[in-house]
Amino acid sequence: MPIVVHIDGACRNNGTSTARASYGVYFGPNSPYNSYGRLPQTLPQTSTRAEIEALVQALEIICGIIARDFELLQIKIVTDSSFLVNAMSRWMEGWIENDGVGSSGRPVAHFGILKQLYEKLNHIKLSREVQFWHIPRERNREADALANRALDEA
Repeated sequence: MPIVVHIDGACRNNGTSTARASYGVYFGPNSPYNSYGRLPQTLPQTSTRAEIEALVQALEIICGIIARDFELLQIKIVTDSSFLVNAMSRWMEGWIENDGVGSSGRPVAHFGILKQLYEKLNHIKLSREVQFWHIPRERNREADALANRALDEA
């Protein structure tokens, strides 16, 4: 049986000095694995970094699950971030080959954490199938609600 996790990041006042970012991780109604929180002030408070943090948190939870459930063979990560899907599915190999430099000739933003996530995913893929699904924002409401809840409770 596959596990499906929806992830989302949120950032209020994105691009300003007062920006605050958060993440939401949604496994299903009333799931004990649902998670949300604000990004530490030490991290960039941007919408892109919030999306990345949602994946960080989801993979931590997934690694805990697969350590106990050896029958879980398929993982589907659902997000409305086309950047995150493309980064993990299409662009990372080239970025790694070019030492974190993108096709534009400029350093890739957040390359360090993206590379760590890519390596963690590759480790998981040794024994399980991992898929990324890009969906429209309106189909990611539960993860979005969790990310916004983190900001509302601040």
